[in-house]
Amino acid sequence: MALFDLRDRGYSPPKLVVGDWDNFRRGLNLLLKETEIPKDAMAQADNIMLIGRGTPTRRWGIGNYYMANATGAVRGLAGYYNSNGTNELVAITDAGTLTVKSGASYIVRTGASWASGYPISMAQLDDNLYIATTQREVVKYDGTSLSGFPTVAQPTNVFATQVSGASGSSRYSYRINTITVNGDTLATTPFEIENQPESLTDGAIRISWTPASAASGVIEGYGIFGRNLGDERFITKVYAPETSFIDDGSLIPAEFTFPPLADSTGGIVAGNIERYDDRLIYSNIPGDESKMVITGRVPNHEKTDVASGGNYLRIEPDAGDPIVAVKGFGSRIIAFKEKSIWDVSLSQLTVGNFVVTQPRATVITAALGCIAPRTIQAVEKDIFYLTRKGVYAIGYEPNILADVLRTNEISAAIRPYFENLTAEELKNAIALYAGFKYIVIIPGKNQAVVYDRERFAWLGPWTFDANTAIVYFDDEGTERYLLGSDSSPYVYELSSEYDSDNGSAINMTLRTKKEDFGDWSIYKTLKDVYSVWTSIEGEVTVELRIENREGKTQTIKSFTLNAANTQGSSGWGWDTFGTTLWGDSEGTADVTGLDELVKWLSVNKIARRVQIIIKTNKKGSNFELLGIQLQVRPIGRGLKGKGWRVTS
Repeated sequence: MALFDLRDRGYSPPKLVVGDWDNFRRGLNLLLKETEIPKDAMAQADNIMLIGRGTPTRRWGIGNYYMANATGAVRGLAGYYNSNGTNELVAITDAGTLTVKSGASYIVRTGASWASGYPISMAQLDDNLYIATTQREVVKYDGTSLSGFPTVAQPTNVFATQVSGASGSSRYSYRINTITVNGDTLATTPFEIENQPESLTDGAIRISWTPASAASGVIEGYGIFGRNLGDERFITKVYAPETSFIDDGSLIPAEFTFPPLADSTGGIVAGNIERYDDRLIYSNIPGDESKMVITGRVPNHEKTDVASGGNYLRIEPDAGDPIVAVKGFGSRIIAFKEKSIWDVSLSQLTVGNFVVTQPRATVITAALGCIAPRTIQAVEKDIFYLTRKGVYAIGYEPNILADVLRTNEISAAIRPYFENLTAEELKNAIALYAGFKYIVIIPGKNQAVVYDRERFAWLGPWTFDANTAIVYFDDEGTERYLLGSDSSPYVYELSSEYDSDNGSAINMTLRTKKEDFGDWSIYKTLKDVYSVWTSIEGEVTVELRIENREGKTQTIKSFTLNAANTQGSSGWGWDTFGTTLWGDSEGTADVTGLDELVKWLSVNKIARRVQIIIKTNKKGSNFELLGIQLQVRPIGRGLKGKGWRVTS
């Protein structure tokens, strides 16, 4: 006889599935599709920054700090900190003059001017601010006035003769240059003397010349280069007014001490100047882009001649890969070329009575260089910089005892953003490291993207731009993040004290991932949406989007959260939104803390995926989103999307 189980087992509906967003610490992710990104990442993060463990809120605002000149975009901006306590903010705009901040306006400093339309690079050393650009020689600012450097000519009438009358089959060559208080001239054409003994100890050679005319005190001495034709190297320096030197062979020419390739008596022409320890280093030199020039050490930091501790280095000359900038990194100098990066070390060698600086370069990577020299910034223990593929970092290899440098990509999560920029936009980009955030600004595009160093997350774009940006410490020691406008002579401050951009609303947009609750092939009933907020200001708009059975994205709810009604019962407004109950005005507010608001929405809509978008578009509006919870009930595989069936 057959046995049957006739007990009523009842219906067991599918269990609720919960989707939680309790932080967004991974920031913006543009590399993956909106369905693929982690739940703690954002598909869109316009004008968003993170606080706490990853709570999204409004970015810093912008306010007017002062007007730097009457006209022109800001090309250069720097703080000048004198050891006597003087603290000045200096700027150069397209008006072509250097100005110093005075209240909300400026004071013009005279003595030099600059062509409009070109970036300005500045570095301070020994109580002087040195100003470089590709359009003129370097200029010095001492806190009172601007000054250039005097130029002089080469020596003339170079002549060499045998002192003892000894003879032989050897030939020697000599070149002489003039050394001034800040630089040196090109060396003269070679003067050859033939039929000389093989060793100069058997017959010394006397070299003489006629000095160039110059004001008293300008000419410091003369550099002597010899002895092989075409390979003349530094032998010694003689001091003015001496106009001759006897070469007896006792001094040995040194490596990397060739005659200068450019006249530096009037100052170096360079697009980039960098302070390294107690030296200055120039790069991006017009006409010789593979060269970097190194000055002597303080007090010889204005001199580039070999005898004063200066020198130059050409890295892979004529390879079509110019040096765009250099950056000090601990005891090293990092030379950034457009297609490669080099580690430059300085060593010292004694030649006679002089200590000669010898630079040597070793390649770090030939895979990628730096396209935007003004994005090179020290970020904690690394250096960040922009390449053609995005932001990279250079630093020490972890867990390696040797002093090994490595490079790695930082911006993979937003790589598509940089790929969509033109080469010119990449080249003109600048960067600022402020408040533990590496901010890459694209002048003219009104956009900046931000790397949050504390949370290792990208955010943005932030809708502002600038030609130049610095961290400045004012008279009271307050740290200020300043932006030089790319369209006006104004300097703006980026600060949490501002709730707008010079009175204009900061439009925020946060878009979450498209959540399918772990199974894209099953439709679900979206039951309830919970959210928790704090610090509501102004007006916040929330959209709830789903993918319906037709496969279309549909906004099923859109509502506004006003700061004015967050103190009442619900925080969403009145009792209902359409036919949906948002809160109960007869009850009490859902407050779990002094300023924390928990909100609930009953939805009951069928969806395959769910996404939430939060926006603000009015001045002063803000929020802190502490979390979102979505509760869905899977329907099962019996319900399929319209148009899913494949017909033969």
